[in-house]
Amino acid sequence: MLYYTKDFSLNFLYYTLIIVGVIGVFSPTFSTYIRYNILPAVSVFEILFFFSTFACISGGVINKRSLNFSLITCFYILVSILFACLINKVHVLDFLLAYKAFIYVPMLCLAVNKRKIDKKFISSLLNILLILFFIKYSYSVFLGLDSRPGLYHENNYELIFLLLIYYLNFIFNKEQFKIFPFIVIFIIILLSGSRSSFLAFTALHFCIFFLRKFSWKTIVYILAAFLLFFGMLFIWFSRLDAGPIEEIDRFVFLQCFLHDISDWKWWQFLTGSPRLTPLSSYSCNMLSYYQYEFSFSGDNSCYSVILHSYLMRVIFDHGILGLFFLLFFIYYSMKDVGFTKIHYFSVIIVILITGLSVSSLNNAFINLALFFIFAADYEN
Repeated sequence: MLYYTKDFSLNFLYYTLIIVGVIGVFSPTFSTYIRYNILPAVSVFEILFFFSTFACISGGVINKRSLNFSLITCFYILVSILFACLINKVHVLDFLLAYKAFIYVPMLCLAVNKRKIDKKFISSLLNILLILFFIKYSYSVFLGLDSRPGLYHENNYELIFLLLIYYLNFIFNKEQFKIFPFIVIFIIILLSGSRSSFLAFTALHFCIFFLRKFSWKTIVYILAAFLLFFGMLFIWFSRLDAGPIEEIDRFVFLQCFLHDISDWKWWQFLTGSPRLTPLSSYSCNMLSYYQYEFSFSGDNSCYSVILHSYLMRVIFDHGILGLFFLLFFIYYSMKDVGFTKIHYFSVIIVILITGLSVSSLNNAFINLALFFIFAADYEN
């Protein structure tokens, strides 16, 4: 069941994920102050991501398209840091938080089409992770230890990582649906209490069951219906009198976002705010409960990171063009590996759904999963 290869970087990645996961299963026995994992799992995922992508340098020359994406991203980051940190005196840590998704891009470019991740690696890793997640989530919920359990970190993050590995394993197995992993991951998500993960799980299986032989026209219709549905919900909620909905944190984040873009010109929706613009004092006051996410400068200002939703963050800081750049980067990288448009659409819909509530492309969990996808030995 365990995986082993002559590639040291893959062994290090594989066994580190398992060891940290096993420690996460037993973490509650070590300390009542450790909610998820006694180890700093987020930092471990960051290290694993940069180590794994950097190790791809020895796998051959980066392809031309990936090189172009890397150069454009580096130029964008360089120009932005000059304006933000040198001219506007933005704290460098505030800048890094806002630009993490773009910082990941040049590293991911190193992994594209390197064919390091094979079927055995993903299958073995998935099976072990499903066991670890199931054990941790089951006893946490049934023993009343935690209603929102986590193996590595907050489950909104780690379950998307698990879902993308699950989907890559599905692709590796010639898209043959298997009931056992489906049932296990379904139970894990039910135990998690994560609404965004359940929505992503549902959307992913909609793609698996119904979209494999559909045309792009069908997908456009589905996206249009999706946007129309949420547009109607937004209009309906925005006309409600003050009530319980306005006490929901995600709705407050949306109110603050809409307030701060209310005077934007049309072109600002394409480019985002000037690099790097803090939110208004109104929004910072509204979100004062999250003061631990205020600026590192200590001047009581706050940036878009406090909005939690990555979709709002990326539009505010980088505009629609910034979001589309990241989506096109994922599309062309998956295309270079050999994946189909339906594969891309399935991955993107999961990422966009998680972007409604958490940091999505701005965290190492999703980017490590993207490393698996970009470095997959898909053709073999």
